[in-house]
Amino acid sequence: MSEVLTTRMEREIIEHALGIRVVGGKKTKGGYRNYFIAGGADIDICRELVAKGLMIEGRSSPIAPDPCFAVTDAGKKEVQP
Repeated sequence: MSEVLTTRMEREIIEHALGIRVVGGKKTKGGYRNYFIAGGADIDICRELVAKGLMIEGRSSPIAPDPCFAVTDAGKKEVQP
């Protein structure tokens, strides 16, 4: 595991934000999206990732009032095989 990504949940959030999934035991390439609308405990985890420079926090909207996060280039490097 990366020294920057200290928990499984951090890695899973970044992978989910990028659309990376496990199919047939292998990770898909992902990259077709770059956003994660966080709720509950995920908000704190995402804000920790922001502090590490792996995500940025965008604005919420009336349609999606929960905070929205995007993965930075540094975050993408952390989950690449």
